[in-house]
Amino acid sequence: MQSTHGERGLPSMLVREIRAHPSRFSRVLPLELRRAPLLYTAAMLSLGVAASQWWRPAALLVCATGLCIAIAAIALRCAPRLATATTLVTWFLLGWTLGVLHPRSTADSTILPYADGMRREVIATVLAVQPLAQRDGTESADPLRFGEQAPDQEPSAPEQTRYTADLRLSAVEELNPDVASMTPTTATARVTLSGSDGAALRCGEELRTVLRLYRPRQFRDPGVWQYGEWLATQEVSATGTAVPGRLTQMAMRAPPLMCRVQQIRMWAASQRLHDFAAWQHTQAWLPRVMRWSEADAAAWSAMLFGDRSALTHSLRASFEQTGTFHLFVVSGMHLGLVAWVVFALAERLRSPRLLTVLLTALATCGYALLTGFGEPVQRALFVTLAFLLAQAIGRERNALNAVGAAVLAMLLVRPQAIRDTAFQMTVLIALTLAGIAIPLLDRTIAPYARACRRLHLLRLDRRLPPHVAQFRVRLRWMARELGLTFGSWTGTALVGLVRAGMALLSLSVLSAVIELTMALPMAVYFHRFTALALPSNLLVMPLILPLTVCGIPAFLLSLISYPVALLAAAPAALLLHVAGGMVRSLAAIHVADLRTPGPPTSVALALVACMALCIALLRSRPRVAGWAAVALACAVAVGTVLGARHLLPARALQVAAIDVGQGDALLLIAPNGKTMLIDAGGQVGPEEGAHQQQRGADFDIGEQVVSPYLWHRGISRLDVLALSHAHMDHLGGMSAVLSNFRPRELWLSEDVSSDRLHALIAQARAQGTDVRWLHAGQRQQWQQVEMDVLSPRTDYQPGSAPANDDSLVLRAVFGRSSALLAGDAELPSEDAMLAAHLLSPVTLLKVGHHGSMTSTSEPFLDALAPRVAVISCGRGNHFGHPRMPVLQRLSEHHVLTSRTDTMGAVEYTLHEDGSVTTAVPPLTD
Repeated sequence: MQSTHGERGLPSMLVREIRAHPSRFSRVLPLELRRAPLLYTAAMLSLGVAASQWWRPAALLVCATGLCIAIAAIALRCAPRLATATTLVTWFLLGWTLGVLHPRSTADSTILPYADGMRREVIATVLAVQPLAQRDGTESADPLRFGEQAPDQEPSAPEQTRYTADLRLSAVEELNPDVASMTPTTATARVTLSGSDGAALRCGEELRTVLRLYRPRQFRDPGVWQYGEWLATQEVSATGTAVPGRLTQMAMRAPPLMCRVQQIRMWAASQRLHDFAAWQHTQAWLPRVMRWSEADAAAWSAMLFGDRSALTHSLRASFEQTGTFHLFVVSGMHLGLVAWVVFALAERLRSPRLLTVLLTALATCGYALLTGFGEPVQRALFVTLAFLLAQAIGRERNALNAVGAAVLAMLLVRPQAIRDTAFQMTVLIALTLAGIAIPLLDRTIAPYARACRRLHLLRLDRRLPPHVAQFRVRLRWMARELGLTFGSWTGTALVGLVRAGMALLSLSVLSAVIELTMALPMAVYFHRFTALALPSNLLVMPLILPLTVCGIPAFLLSLISYPVALLAAAPAALLLHVAGGMVRSLAAIHVADLRTPGPPTSVALALVACMALCIALLRSRPRVAGWAAVALACAVAVGTVLGARHLLPARALQVAAIDVGQGDALLLIAPNGKTMLIDAGGQVGPEEGAHQQQRGADFDIGEQVVSPYLWHRGISRLDVLALSHAHMDHLGGMSAVLSNFRPRELWLSEDVSSDRLHALIAQARAQGTDVRWLHAGQRQQWQQVEMDVLSPRTDYQPGSAPANDDSLVLRAVFGRSSALLAGDAELPSEDAMLAAHLLSPVTLLKVGHHGSMTSTSEPFLDALAPRVAVISCGRGNHFGHPRMPVLQRLSEHHVLTSRTDTMGAVEYTLHEDGSVTTAVPPLTD
């Protein structure tokens, strides 16, 4: 158990610690192998597991590991000086071997032939079920204005709740022309169900239902998070949707323990808290600021039980922008807080040490199970139990050793966890706290903060360093003088103010160090630089303890009586609204959330090495080393932002077709590095809708696919954002791209009746983007590239709704190379361009309308005579794109054609001499 006082114990044990180890209060122990052996062991094991990602010689590693174990055993007996080195090498090889032998995916792939979107009857067992739909019924326009409603406004009816369930399939229907049969399988599918069907499910029951199964949607673009791979780590092979009303419950076996825990959690998080919020809204005598709303209940569900299903995207986004999201969902901090409270209460009751440790461990494990036992909670539980074990056996409480023990245990159980973003961030935070923040506090504030306690015990002064003892004497004298002059309460108030000031300074140091070091993973994995994270956490973090202290009793009392629960719920709602108001105000500041490309791997590794150097310097004796470590920590944050990869001029025109499923997104990079994005994909069709439901209702292809690819390419701002036409498969991701990359210009074709298009134009003008309307005959000199507009013609009359022939057709010319980007232009547009003699041979053709029969006519191809072509479409799309006649037509014209549905992102380099290079980039750096 750790606290902000460092790795040395809790306040109630202060006197005992000073008497037993007075030296601990005056200096930081050096970082030596004998003091933190598990840290070094975990480091070597981690390096070995990481090495297995690049080279996997299984047989050689097994032999080498066995040989090193034998050498280490001999060295322990015959050459103790060599034992340390050989043992560390053995752990390195052991990690390498575990990484090679451990399967990367345990998902059953036998179900994939049946994941074709057809209706199939299945027999399955329910493994888990939880709500999926958002509850927005009482949420105001501003998602952070918890509990605020217009006077006399009744809560609106929430939308129908949808559910997601993990089903272990035991049989799936085999369809053939003659007869249908059931084929046995053991695969797991993650399925979306309607509200009535989902509410009827119980974990552990066996059922028969009808599903549409799909392969997990993969956007094969470098830099984009791979949803299918993440599902495979959870042993999920396919996604799907259930046909409403076709669910038949067959049998209900005794549910396992985790099912029972999940049912309790769902009932508490999804029903009881929301019912209590609905009841509290009827209590008009309470001030509105002290009432729970549905949004408050959603926040409490996330804080107490880890249920994020009711949190809306806008609600999460505001907390993410200020770097406070971790405070409002169950995380390692909440688990540590529960452990700290239980441990402190047990110590206060003077229970035996072993009993204290046992009670704390049981309470912590129980709370971890109740929150769903997610991976962040599991990692925090490992760290907490490691520290408690050290307490039980009487070992020195070394925080770095506890972190090493937790990492060692997690990697031995699942070596592939080292690839998880959350695992890496958790370990980095733990190392930052144990290796940088705590030693820094011990060198500066912590001795004085501890000295403020038990001022009446004069004998403690003799056991403290002179400067700390002098501080105690002065504080005691000032408190006594104030008490004699103005009353005894003033002396007590002075001591309280000093202690509060020390606590605030300690919190500031902790937050500053964490935010500085977290700048690197936030930039690498989330492409965020939360400039206001430090003040946000300083303002909100002090409220978390009273929020928890009030929130847990409020829930427990609501099980007995709603009116009694108001005693704790009213102040809890007030604190939550205060915290929400603070976050709302900070999130409104423009610089609160800056989006940035992540630094390249070499820079990231160099910054991690700087962090390790910080830890080593802070553990050394010279005082100047502390300041050097602080300077290095600041350098890490600055290097994260300034070290972001930048595009270098390639002396060529680069065109990249991004895999956005059934949609379009094209990136153009001029020879001098200027950038243009044409379209940004979007949801279209039932299959895309099914995949979006599985990913979550807040899935935004512009935020989660197009933007990560652009950041991967080192782009922080676009020069031009162009929209071919206002169909959703081109427009859907534009808003997120516009917000993240703030382009200088927005190019449009036709102003049609589209609310999404008009909202995009308003957003562009609000952030200072120049909006331009283009028509055939215009020529734009885009740096060294000439951009000719070929369609729509100036006399084109758009309809009342968006249409494919609204498409903006551009020809980019660089030297003797050129590319024609056709959008979704159909035969009428192609005929108009042919009649106006606007077409000439090009190097690259972006095939119109995803390879539909309505585009790419024979005369059109004859006029263009492209050498290479690319078709942007979604795998297995229900439109049947690209159509075989179009592919045959391209083949007959000897056009080398690429497709995003089978190849993923495709990148072309058009050189000035007319040559072209085609590349399919790897998904990882």
